[in-house]
Amino acid sequence: MSTTFDINRPAKDPFKVPENYFEEFTKQVMARIPEDDVQTTKVVNVPFWNRVKPYIGVAAVIAIVAVASHAIKKQVPDKDSLQYESVVAQTNNQQSEFDAIYNYMMLDDQSVSDYVDE
Repeated sequence: MSTTFDINRPAKDPFKVPENYFEEFTKQVMARIPEDDVQTTKVVNVPFWNRVKPYIGVAAVIAIVAVASHAIKKQVPDKDSLQYESVVAQTNNQQSEFDAIYNYMMLDDQSVSDYVDE
């Protein structure tokens, strides 16, 4: 079964609109809406504490972050301090210990990553 379609021929519109539909549409909608349905809004007086609570929370979070960052900044040693040198030396010492353990166990980077992937 072969059917050919003519693209230039306009297709039939399967949807039909009743006569005078749009002229009577507003009348039908207005007839469905009750006239005395006036909604009144009630003004609610929000207490001062409930209005201020979010701002106090934001201020508390900012204060906690500021105090925590100051405390962390005090604990991190400066590059010029002697404590920084001891941290670097300790890190280098740990790295050499890891190298010695790897050599003893005959591990290389590939075998360690294979073990971790399992």
